[in-house]
Amino acid sequence: MTRKDASPRPHGVFVVGTDTGVGKTVVAAGLAWALRQRGIDVGVMKPVETGFSTAGPSDAATLRRAAGAPDPIEDVAPYRLKAPLAPLVAARKEGISISPQRLVRGVKQLAARHAFVVVEGVGGLMVPLTPTHTTLALAEAFELPILLVIANRLGAINHTLLTLHAAECRGLKVLGLVLNHPRHAQSLVERTNREVLAGLRPQLPWAEVPYFRGDGNIWEAAGRRLERAGLVTSLMNPPL
Repeated sequence: MTRKDASPRPHGVFVVGTDTGVGKTVVAAGLAWALRQRGIDVGVMKPVETGFSTAGPSDAATLRRAAGAPDPIEDVAPYRLKAPLAPLVAARKEGISISPQRLVRGVKQLAARHAFVVVEGVGGLMVPLTPTHTTLALAEAFELPILLVIANRLGAINHTLLTLHAAECRGLKVLGLVLNHPRHAQSLVERTNREVLAGLRPQLPWAEVPYFRGDGNIWEAAGRRLERAGLVTSLMNPPL
């Protein structure tokens, strides 16, 4: 699916991951917070949130809080599904169908209200939203460059290269990489992933987010890391 209208492209970034549970929300919220600290009006979206429960934390609510955005939660999270499954499966369990066109309209509306939009993807690029549309197709339709979040664990190199290959084959612009540490322990794999990946993609800006124990707002700490690494500046001034 691609956009057919001639309206301007949104100014923003699509935060995607090499897999599920890699830290996309922490990075996306951290980026929104860092932009807000610069005085930039930020809109945020989590197009599809699965595993949603009113009794627990919500990715969309975290994004909205980090950005200080006044947008209704329905605009931030158009689809909130209860089952912690791939969007296609979770939507089927609730008897609904996800409309990619609705999501594209939502991003367009947010971009009209805000100077910059931070959109957080769901799962990896090949996660299905409908029988014919994946997160990758959604990235194409949004016309937003990608910020890739990588979990520093075994398999990170393969998952990263596969994700980059899929994005590049579809002509998507990748603006940077974030290596996130989901756990405190540092095995040999975790100590060597950064060096290997940086050597394979030396042209891309990098940031590294360490493990946080959860004291305070970890997305603020992540945002400071992104800022210190120069990644926020890179995203605000992307190469042509």
